Amino acid sequence: MTAGISTRTPQQALAALLDLHRPKRLLLLGASQFPALEAFQQAHPDTQVSVAAPGALPAALAAQRFDLALVVDCLEHLSKPQGLTLLGGIRNLNASRIAVLVDLAACDWKDTDFFSLALQAGERFQRDEQVLTLFTYDLLDYKQVPDWLNARFWATRKTSKSTGGNPMSTSICPCGSGNLLDACCGHYHAGHPAPCAAALMRSRYSAYVRGLVDYLVATTLPAQQAGLDRNAIGAWSAQSTWLGLEVESSEVFGGQPEHAFVTFTARWHDATGEHSHRERSSFVQNDGRWYFIDPTVEVKAGRNDACLCGSGQKFKKCCSSYL
Repeated sequence: MTAGISTRTPQQALAALLDLHRPKRLLLLGASQFPALEAFQQAHPDTQVSVAAPGALPAALAAQRFDLALVVDCLEHLSKPQGLTLLGGIRNLNASRIAVLVDLAACDWKDTDFFSLALQAGERFQRDEQVLTLFTYDLLDYKQVPDWLNARFWATRKTSKSTGGNPMSTSICPCGSGNLLDACCGHYHAGHPAPCAAALMRSRYSAYVRGLVDYLVATTLPAQQAGLDRNAIGAWSAQSTWLGLEVESSEVFGGQPEHAFVTFTARWHDATGEHSHRERSSFVQNDGRWYFIDPTVEVKAGRNDACLCGSGQKFKKCCSSYL
């Protein structure tokens, strides 16, 4: 549905939005200040406002949770892939509510791009030749919220002595374990090897939620990595609202190298609706690391050729039955 031209000004609309939600923790992306925010801060001096320039969130902000994220004069200064990654990450990990004020004519975005991220067109504002559009996202109104995305289930911010006094992520891990991200999939995202195939499966799901394309490529069987479409992976990650993961079973087979099957169901929402996908994925361990064997990437190996996983065995006696 196309939003009509509003009788309000953009500042009036933003002021009403701030007054409606009265965020205690506010993330502002793009503009460093604007009149509606200044008035709100004067009326609510206890509100914590964090400001970031257009682009990827700094690590200190990416680890935090906010009541509201305002994106103003931001997307106009980013490429579309950068903007998709930014908004997708904020929606999945940083804020339950988002408001984006954007000049569509000044960037490469269309209404449908916001709809694919589950944002709705609220109002349009005419200022001389310029038209601004306000898009909003409210997770609580959008769907029944799984616990791992509900702000009241997120841990309070604390400092960990084990990390040298650096603040730990306060995010609950998206994989559904109930653990903090840093103590769960974030540990593997930082470079530590997953101890089993099921842990790697969970960490890969979390990587889709977080937009970690490099990790998804690196944890795929090395012989298949060149055949992966990095842009497609990044777009799917950013344009999907990830709704949850259920790991049903993990079957580990002995031998060298070790193989495993992990059966899981992943749910997500995109521009075409809500989806559920059940899969029995194959994994192989080599040199102390587990790898996902991607059934969509063609491999060229004869039955008597050396196996692509690097085990030194013949393909027919190693990974052939797992592809």
